[in-house]
Amino acid sequence: MSHSVRKRILVYFICLLFLSFSSQAQSQLLDSLIRANRSYFSYDQTFSGMGWTQLMERVNQSHYVLIGEDHFIREIPLFTQALIRASSFQNYVAELDPWMMQLFQDKITRLSNAELQRWIDSNYNCFSFFQKQPDFDLLKTLVQKKIRLLGLEQICLTSTSVIFQYLYETGSPQNRKQYAALRDSSSAVNEVFFKDLAKPYFFKSPSFAKQMAGLDRSSMQKDEKEVVDALMISQKIYQTGSHSQRIKLMQQNFLQYYTPYMKGKRSLFRFGANHAMKGESYLPVYDIGTTAHVLAQSEQVESYHILVLPKSGLKAGFLNGTEPVDLSDDLFKSLSPFFTAASDTAWTFITLDKIRRVLNNKSYHIPDANLEKTIKGYDAIIIIPVATPAPALR
Repeated sequence: MSHSVRKRILVYFICLLFLSFSSQAQSQLLDSLIRANRSYFSYDQTFSGMGWTQLMERVNQSHYVLIGEDHFIREIPLFTQALIRASSFQNYVAELDPWMMQLFQDKITRLSNAELQRWIDSNYNCFSFFQKQPDFDLLKTLVQKKIRLLGLEQICLTSTSVIFQYLYETGSPQNRKQYAALRDSSSAVNEVFFKDLAKPYFFKSPSFAKQMAGLDRSSMQKDEKEVVDALMISQKIYQTGSHSQRIKLMQQNFLQYYTPYMKGKRSLFRFGANHAMKGESYLPVYDIGTTAHVLAQSEQVESYHILVLPKSGLKAGFLNGTEPVDLSDDLFKSLSPFFTAASDTAWTFITLDKIRRVLNNKSYHIPDANLEKTIKGYDAIIIIPVATPAPALR
C-alpha cells in the first residue's frame, strides 16, 4: 500500500472520529439543556408542583394557548379542565366542525339532564373525540363557565346523521323529506361502519351524492346552504384524502371566527399534535398553530404552544378498544431525548423556548426533522408518566 493511500485512509478515519465526537457532544448538549429546563408536577384531584406553577405563569401571559395532543387519553381532558379552572378563556377551539360544537353548546344549555342523556344515548357514536366521557364532561364545564365553543374542522365522518337531523329541524320545508331520508341512510350505513371499521361510512357511500343531488338549493336559507356546502366539502376531503385541503378549510373557519369572536379575547385550542405547532408541522404544511401565532403577533400578544404526550400506558381506540402507547412510533422515536429525561411517576414539564435560544446561538445542528420541528414549533412539552384510556360515554 502506497504512502498516499495510507494517508487518505488515515484522514478518512480521523474525519469519522471527529464526526462521532461532534455528534456525541451535540447530543450531550441537548440532554443537558433538557435537564436544566425541566420541572415536575403531580395530579391528585388537582395539579400541583413547581412545573404546574411555571406552566400557569406562561399560560396566564398568553392570549392564545394551544394544546397539541395524542388523542383518546383520559388525562388530557382532565389537564384541560384544570387549565380552564386556573385561567380565564372566552373561547374553546376544537378539532370538530362548527355545527357539532354549536349543537353541543345548545343541547347542554337547553336540555334537562334526562333529555341530554337520551340525546347522548341515541347519538354518542356521532360525537368524534367527544364520544369519550372525560371529553364530554369537559364540554359541560365549558358551557357552565359560558365559554364559547368553536369548531374548525370538516364535518366528521361519524357525525352525518346528527347534522342531517339538525338540517331536518332547521332547514327549509321543501327539503325536510330529503333531509330525513339522508339522516336515515346515514344512520344505516354508519351503523354497519361502527361495528366494522373496514366497511364504508356514509361519505363514501354512492347514495350520499345521489341523495344530496335531490335537495332544492333555491329554497335554502343562508345557514342551511353553509351546512350543505360543508357536507360536500367534507365528503371531498374524505374521498381524496387531501390533508392540504383539510388544513385550508380549518384556516378559513379560523379566519371567519377571528374578528367577531377571537380578536382581543383569550382562546384555548386543543388539537392533535400535528396541528398546534407554529412553523412547518410534522406533515409538510403550515397548520392552524401557525395561523394562531401570526394573528397573535399582529395583535402584539403571545401565543403559547404546548405538546402533551404520554410516556407509557394505554389509550382508547377511535370508537372502542384500547391500544398501548407506542414509543417506537416515528414521532415518539424522534422525541426520545425528552422521554429519556421524563419521570416515570410525575408529570414532566420541559420549557423549549430557552432550549431553542441556546441552540440557535450555538448554531446547533438538530439531526432529526421531527425533533427540530418540535423544538422550533412548540414552547413546552408535557410528558404524562402513565396514560389511561379515555372511557366511552356508554
